[in-house]
Amino acid sequence: MTLPNNQPRTKTVNYYDVVPYDCGSFPYAQCRRLETIGRMHQMAPAPSEFATVLELGCGNGMNLIGQACDFPSSKFIGCDSSRRAVADGMELIEALGLNNIELRVGNITEIDRSWGKFDYILCHGVFSWVETKIRDKILAIMRDNLNPCGFGQVSYNTLPGWHLRRVVRDLARHHTTGIDDPADQVAQVLEFLSLVAETQTKGTPYAKLIREEYEFLSRAADSYLFHEMLEPNNQAFYLHEFVEQLDANNLAYVGESGFSHLSPGDI
Repeated sequence: MTLPNNQPRTKTVNYYDVVPYDCGSFPYAQCRRLETIGRMHQMAPAPSEFATVLELGCGNGMNLIGQACDFPSSKFIGCDSSRRAVADGMELIEALGLNNIELRVGNITEIDRSWGKFDYILCHGVFSWVETKIRDKILAIMRDNLNPCGFGQVSYNTLPGWHLRRVVRDLARHHTTGIDDPADQVAQVLEFLSLVAETQTKGTPYAKLIREEYEFLSRAADSYLFHEMLEPNNQAFYLHEFVEQLDANNLAYVGESGFSHLSPGDI
């Protein structure tokens, strides 16, 4: 992980090209799961076997590629601003011989009604990490590009839990001020958190928080730490704040895409 010419973070550099995000198949961002949840609410979602699916911020497409393999009669389109990620994904798609999936290089702000209508629009790991105007655009896309019975999925960092994690994020960002290389930033954050954890009075809530976050981040991929804890944009929301944004775009909140969160007994 090295920035071109040791450049500091600026808006002119796409850091997902510099530090590709480790992508995978996200269970909460699957059209089959959304279809099941819709049917549980006595709604009429499109069958996953014959659906049109758009993913915003698809990375290298790993979340879509598996679905494209499972549902060969469905159509999948992914959009991401990282040329490197899209190129890697298209290489795998061509190797697999899939003809029902396409990854496009582009900015979310460029998507309009000309892209067509979709039964499912997925947006994992984007909403909290972009500027307000792009968050507004994400919801506008769901309003304008979903079919009447279409379903959207959006993940974001939630409050009040993220009040605690923000303590570690603020420490990480402050400690890496003036460090340009992503690999050095990640190493410095882990070393610093380890030191802080060791020097805190044992058994205090603060010591427990730092220790747990250090242990979690030390196991996570470097790309996760870099893009989660050091990303300039990281806005967490209460559920009611997110629902209010949906209401403003004539969208309705159906529920969580995690089955364990659907039952009142689990609240």
